[in-house]
Amino acid sequence: MRSNVNPSKSPETGVSRRTLLTATGIAGAFAMLPRSARAMLANGAALDAGLMGIQPDTWRDQGPEISNALATAARQGKALFLSPGHYSATRISFPDGGQLTGARGQTVLLGHGDSPVIATRGVRNIDMSGIDIDGQYAAPGYQSGLVTLEDCSGLRIRDCGIKAANTPLLQLKRCSGKVEDNLLEKGTDSAIFALDSNGLEISGNTVQDMGDNGILVWRSNAGEDGTIVSGNRIERIGNRSGGNGQWGNGINIYKAGNVLVSGNRISDCILSAVRNNAGANCQITGNNLTRSGETAVFVEFGFSGAVVANNIIDRAATGISVTNYNEGGRLATVTGNVVRDLYRDPSRKDGEPQAYGIGIAVEADTVVSDNVVENAPWIGLVLGYGPYLNDVVASGNVIRGGDYGIAVSVVEGAGKALVRGNLVSGTKKAAVAGFDHDKAVTGDLLASGAGRFPHLTLAQNTLD
Repeated sequence: MRSNVNPSKSPETGVSRRTLLTATGIAGAFAMLPRSARAMLANGAALDAGLMGIQPDTWRDQGPEISNALATAARQGKALFLSPGHYSATRISFPDGGQLTGARGQTVLLGHGDSPVIATRGVRNIDMSGIDIDGQYAAPGYQSGLVTLEDCSGLRIRDCGIKAANTPLLQLKRCSGKVEDNLLEKGTDSAIFALDSNGLEISGNTVQDMGDNGILVWRSNAGEDGTIVSGNRIERIGNRSGGNGQWGNGINIYKAGNVLVSGNRISDCILSAVRNNAGANCQITGNNLTRSGETAVFVEFGFSGAVVANNIIDRAATGISVTNYNEGGRLATVTGNVVRDLYRDPSRKDGEPQAYGIGIAVEADTVVSDNVVENAPWIGLVLGYGPYLNDVVASGNVIRGGDYGIAVSVVEGAGKALVRGNLVSGTKKAAVAGFDHDKAVTGDLLASGAGRFPHLTLAQNTLD
């Protein structure tokens, strides 16, 4: 018997098989989206870019269309949702209140030529989440970052991935807001370059495998900045461009005042884990720092007012250096740090900073107290360098191992130092020795006393 049922129709509904399969596919794709994206689309909080003619995997520059769609969505008070897939794009521009969202790890903006993928200036309250950006190592023909935001206030960049560029992955100029919980990796320059910020927080990000620097907080001219850099994981930072400190750092502060660097996990930086160059009133606290190629925490040049406290430092050529009194660097406390297993680099010449094996070194108007330094092969604690010593107190420190426990400058012109209540254990040459620059010029001052050096006071120190 011949059937009267059309095989292309559902007998119950009469819906065509093509329509049914298409609807099923859409429903399946919708179900694969993150819950937050499903909720935004379902309740009308987001516009679907696909319904506005923006389609993935077309391999043409869709930057202008995405910019227009963002403006349309913002006028309606909604976010713009990009479905999973790859979108080639340049110079996407956000409007005030613009929100761009996608499926993390699935929605990818691809670099196209030598232009930034996102370039926005002078807007407020923009938000980007769930977007991956792959610069594909585009030719370095532009001076901006892969993502460049200028004069933007109240920005939010979260749960995004940014990678593979020959310029900074994320460049922020004169911006405020939050950059949080992102993955930034595999760039030849820096991960985040924040210049002249005015209320910026960089927190919870993972930064890895960068060619020159991790996170930069800089100012064009010295002044208050106030950026908070906290809870980030930073690892494997190179020194592709060379130099003696400009590149190769996990976090680098330059001329930026009142910056807080706290609770970060930083490892395997070619030079420093944290470097503060000429930043005033900066706090470097509670960080965990391992395997630094030079000085783990470097506070240098014209800084004024620094707190270095409660950090754990394991493996570095020098643990902590608070230096450059000759350049105006002064006023600090170094307290409660654990510094261990320092090393001397046999590939470096004597006198090069990477060659040392020093726990903590300070110069001017500084209190060094309640630190533990273990296994610094040369000197546990250095007070002053040549004439660059002024009003330093070293108290309550525990220093174990190495050639010298404490080295204090005794050259003509050196300022006052008080060494009190420290415990020095297991040193090979002297517990406390007077130094002329890099050379010991006295025996153990705990045995002979410091009477011939009126600038130096020793009291209640213990040699074990």
